[in-house]
Amino acid sequence: MLLVTTATLCSGCKLGKTAVVFTTTLSDKEVFRIEKEVCSIEEARVYLCNYQNIYGNAYGVNLWEHVSDSHSLEDYVKNITISELTRVVCMDELAKKQEMTLTEEEKDKAAEAAAAYYASLSKKEIAYMDVSESTLESMYEDYALAQKLYRSLTDGVNEEVSDDEARIMEAMQIYVSSKEKADKVKADLDAGRDFTAVATDYNEASKIEITFGRGDMPSQVEKAAFELDDDAISGCIKTDDGYYFIKCTNKFNQELTDANKANIVKKREKEAFDDVYDSFVRGLDSTMNEKLWDQVEIKQDKDITTNSFFEVYDEYFQS
Repeated sequence: MLLVTTATLCSGCKLGKTAVVFTTTLSDKEVFRIEKEVCSIEEARVYLCNYQNIYGNAYGVNLWEHVSDSHSLEDYVKNITISELTRVVCMDELAKKQEMTLTEEEKDKAAEAAAAYYASLSKKEIAYMDVSESTLESMYEDYALAQKLYRSLTDGVNEEVSDDEARIMEAMQIYVSSKEKADKVKADLDAGRDFTAVATDYNEASKIEITFGRGDMPSQVEKAAFELDDDAISGCIKTDDGYYFIKCTNKFNQELTDANKANIVKKREKEAFDDVYDSFVRGLDSTMNEKLWDQVEIKQDKDITTNSFFEVYDEYFQS
């Protein structure tokens, strides 16, 4: 995990693909401003405290105690904090531009979530974040509005992905690089020899048993393979890099297809959202209190363990 975090350290905060303009025209309790919306140090500490415990622990191991360069991990957590906070503010600005608001029921859920999360905090955690229940309620409202915007911009994407497009099949393959070997494979298969035995003798690929979906194999292989029924064997399939023989063992793996469909939907949702979001944030004015944020340090204390801010949101808004 440390390799991942240190390898992905942000070089600077961005709103979408637009860099934040760093200035110092904010008060000593304001971390940044985007247009007229201000993020306070109290709000930033809530995200920071949660992220330090979410990203600072892996498989029950406290990374803060075991990493050789805790400053890299701290920088990563601080950058994630600012990135997520600015994203929420920008999304809320876009939501307001589209005249989108929370319903009274959604506001009630935000209040209930704030009360539940505040009740879960110890006195030391409250003091560390210096946060009130009313601030948490406002933060949950902001987060809920951002999520509502996301859903509105990505609505309908799921229906656009069919099972056939997302289909994952299980198969066995024989790949050879020369026409001479392909002819020998074809002769053995035509003679009725077991596919696995022929594959063991000739296959030049790293695997015999494979799973794949659309776009994973050469187009000629995909076309032929996706027309096979279970236990059927293709003829010799010529491609630019060699020759393939495919035996279908399961033309539709439901579990893998569902997972692939979810990945396709997620990718398309991001694309649909980014098209609107990136264009919007490009024209926003932003300022950041770099001096204040540089002074913020992550406090390591065994009694500061809160990491459920977002889990509490899910509990009240996705139930």
